[in-house]
Amino acid sequence: MQWWNDIHLMDEFCYRITGRRGFVNIESAIAFMLKRKYPDSIPFKKALSNGCGNGQKEYRLLVDGIYESIDMFDIDAKRIVICRKRFTDIVKKSINIVHGDAFKLTADNYVVLMRLSIPKGRRLRNVIYHVEERIAKMPMSRDDTYNAVMQQVKKYKPRLILDVGCGDGFYGLAFRRALDGDVSAGRGVHKRQSWITQIEAVEIYKPYITPVHRYVYNTIYISDVFGMLNLIKNNYDLIFLGDVIEHMNLEMGTLLLKELQTRLARGGRLIVVTPNYRTQFEKSPNENPFEQHLSLWTKKDFESITGYKGIAVSVIGKKLMAILQA
Repeated sequence: MQWWNDIHLMDEFCYRITGRRGFVNIESAIAFMLKRKYPDSIPFKKALSNGCGNGQKEYRLLVDGIYESIDMFDIDAKRIVICRKRFTDIVKKSINIVHGDAFKLTADNYVVLMRLSIPKGRRLRNVIYHVEERIAKMPMSRDDTYNAVMQQVKKYKPRLILDVGCGDGFYGLAFRRALDGDVSAGRGVHKRQSWITQIEAVEIYKPYITPVHRYVYNTIYISDVFGMLNLIKNNYDLIFLGDVIEHMNLEMGTLLLKELQTRLARGGRLIVVTPNYRTQFEKSPNENPFEQHLSLWTKKDFESITGYKGIAVSVIGKKLMAILQA
């Protein structure tokens, strides 16, 4: 049985994301959150769902008046057939169901982007974004180095982690699943009391923080990283900077890497992921003033950092991944 068909698990999930109980399905919880957050914008004029599956969520939200029209995409032709049957009683001009990948779309601008179970490599997400001109409020990082990062985490099994610039919290959840998701050992992401890994996060832009962050991370510091380091005394097994260092100039970034060395436990590792190409964010792409890219790091820049026992830099796709060992 899928977890969403278990009334108790479904109720607990909805409670985690809304703070309320009694929802009859996940769609009701999603509708509740959207109406609470965007009371003056509903119904949205146009929505996009990538990975729509059989269209159940999209159908219920459309019927509930969350949006006026929707474009739906799925790479599975069989699901598309089921989806089209589900929407037979809806005015045709309000829906567009396509067999294909929404990442390749060249359609109109969307007010709401629903990304449900998006397969990208081995990643699955269930998130909702409010977007303007097809640019998400929170820019999404390329996942070139995801597998390499997770190989390091699974190999060394850190027990105290600091996620600097956690953004949408994706890596925090990935770390949690890798280190505390062993159901056979009596643990699991759904069993918070069984977790043995302490994962903390730093995020300078408070609007990015959601109930998912508050569940996944043990502690969240709303601060710039330098201000946060003045408040703690922890020595971390792993400090992770995923697409963060390029938001500082080289001088400030170098200073940060040297400072973080003093916050690593003996043998601890600092993993830094950053673009290996000149990116488009020469100015902030959204209302977050900290999204601007101020530097382009090279292998030589990382290898010049002093104070670490070892530094290994790899080029993976369009990213650099540096591993600095205390």
